[in-house]
Amino acid sequence: MNTIGELLARDLGQPIEEIIKVNQIDEESVYTEITEYIATERILEQYRSLLKAIADEASEPSEAIGVWISGFFGSGKSSFAKNLGYVLSNRHVKGVAASELFKNQIKDRRLGEFLDLINTKIPTEVIMFDVSVDRAVKRTNERIAEVMYTVLLRELDYAEDYDIAELEIEIEREGKLDEFIARCYSTYSIEWRVVRKGAQKIARASAILHALDSVTYPSADSWALSLRNKSADITVGRFVERTFDLCARRRPGKALTFVIDEVGQYVARSADKIEDLRAVVEQFGKVGKNLLKAKKVLAPIWVVVTSQEKLDEVVAAIDDKRVELAKLQDRFKNRIDMAPADIREVATRRVLSKKDAAVPILQQLFKESQGQLNAACRLERTTRKSEVTEADFVQFYPYLPHFIELSIEIMSGIRLQPGAPKHFGGSNRTIIKQAYEMLVSERTAFAKQPVGTLVTLDKIFELVEGNLSTEKRNDIDEITQRFKDNQEDNGMAPRVAKVICLLEFVRDLPRTLTNIAACLVDKVGQPAPVAAVEKSLKLLYDAKFIRNTEEGYKLQTAQEKNWETERRSNSPRPRDRTKIIRESLRDIFSDGRLKTYRYQNLRNFSVAIKADGNTINDGQIPLSICTAASEQEFTAKVTDIRNESRQESHNNDIYWVFSVNEYIDNLVAELYKSRQMVAKYDQMRVHNKATNEELACLQTEKSEVLGFSENSGINSTDSGKRGNN
Repeated sequence: MNTIGELLARDLGQPIEEIIKVNQIDEESVYTEITEYIATERILEQYRSLLKAIADEASEPSEAIGVWISGFFGSGKSSFAKNLGYVLSNRHVKGVAASELFKNQIKDRRLGEFLDLINTKIPTEVIMFDVSVDRAVKRTNERIAEVMYTVLLRELDYAEDYDIAELEIEIEREGKLDEFIARCYSTYSIEWRVVRKGAQKIARASAILHALDSVTYPSADSWALSLRNKSADITVGRFVERTFDLCARRRPGKALTFVIDEVGQYVARSADKIEDLRAVVEQFGKVGKNLLKAKKVLAPIWVVVTSQEKLDEVVAAIDDKRVELAKLQDRFKNRIDMAPADIREVATRRVLSKKDAAVPILQQLFKESQGQLNAACRLERTTRKSEVTEADFVQFYPYLPHFIELSIEIMSGIRLQPGAPKHFGGSNRTIIKQAYEMLVSERTAFAKQPVGTLVTLDKIFELVEGNLSTEKRNDIDEITQRFKDNQEDNGMAPRVAKVICLLEFVRDLPRTLTNIAACLVDKVGQPAPVAAVEKSLKLLYDAKFIRNTEEGYKLQTAQEKNWETERRSNSPRPRDRTKIIRESLRDIFSDGRLKTYRYQNLRNFSVAIKADGNTINDGQIPLSICTAASEQEFTAKVTDIRNESRQESHNNDIYWVFSVNEYIDNLVAELYKSRQMVAKYDQMRVHNKATNEELACLQTEKSEVLGFSENSGINSTDSGKRGNN
């Protein structure tokens, strides 16, 4: 086994879908989704609990028929809901009952028993749809009851137009629907199912009614005219009543379950929509309970919805006193959250599972390089675990274990960009797809790489680049072109820029030199490329592609580039530098511990401090702080001050000499530049002349000033390195 692909158990010739859609009914796709489904123990327990509740509800009726399945985009909630729908309805997929396929894949006895009971005792019709697809495009205020009713009509083979559907329902009740359909074909030579979707449906239906019953409809347009000024709206109560009635007609002997995807997104920040959802579930619960007790139905109607947010998070985002969380929780007593803890296991079992013969090879590779690997890939200033164990190395290879979590956060962050594709984000499906593409894509082709090669963050960039903003992609392209002929850089600058770009989407991980280098370790046993990364960071900084902030390095936006150009044009004069150093010394010695000296625990003496001859504060013990403008001048300065200190007038004076090294000099210059920008744009802000982009840069710069000020106050002494009394 010489290549990574040879280590893997999966047939890489079998592609993987990007996401699960409940309305995707292609048999081949559904078959693959069920037979490749990975259920962790936590997911299995959630299925057991929910299926038990569904089974029990038929004999012990309550009103708890709402199910809220939450999880960030792609966390597996749609897979969970879709599989639930298929096993409840027990549809045949490629000639095999869905429940049998699912049980064979899951191999869980208790879950199988619940399924067998439900399929035998409670045959169920399942209506699955994505509310973002089936909602009316032109009506942003369409209520969930209206969406559900429209889908119900379609699934039960009624017209989706409410007026036409009402006509069908009424004449069906009277036993005249078949005659109506036949008259339609004999009159227009077109099937009624086609006519009822056309623009002339009202006029033609009216004409057919006239032909069938000229007494009730004396003219061809009698029925059409009767619809004028008539409201076609449907109330929650009427919708629930109609659902039980129509199911009894068209699906006799069956229970019904709604599975509705992306409801959280649909009701987001709308008190009216979430209240409508609550009312629908509440009414289904009450009516279903009563009908079940009266033995008029086989089981209550369940409403299963999915959301990227938990129920309490949706309510919190709405922030409307009309929406009461407790009432919603009563309606959705069955709440399932797809936890991120399952994602790593699901992703690796689907794609990165290893052949038995590959395990000892990877174990040996880890043992030979364990110390070097952990040292090279260790992340700093973060609570994230980056230590690699043997078991994790075998399971996740060629990924580092913590790269899975990083990938999830990166893709979740990308999805939050303005204009980002709706169906893209951190997910087990997306991580599965990414891991698969990492192996087979021409841009990465890790399946062909030799064993020992590691996935680096810049390789992940290659797979998600198309989902980044145009500005970021252009920046990376420009960086690549700018440094492609730089022999010393050897292609490292674009790699560093790609890592910075992706880490900007990750919280709790500063984009420091160490962390960037740790994300670019591309082979087991190699050290982190710290020196190469450091050189590239300087190249990128000097070329104004990046800046260093409190969170670490970041790619500059167009506005930030303009800001940085102006900022760098502010260069401090010697007197400006002297002033800043003096201010820093004053700040340092404002500390009470440095302003006094206690002699043998007997008496306190105040310290009189001068900086380059300028008094900072008065006191009893004279201390003169003397600055050498550079390290080169330090020796000469010490000689001069030593001679001065030997004069009789300075017998009781204490002297301290330090040099302004490159670190302090740069710190002073940066502080000066930041102060100049803050002063200018604060004034513009006061007069409402600053743009929003400039105000954002101003806020960042103020944080920079604070950071520089703190560093200049602390490190001017610690970093002087050379001093003399």
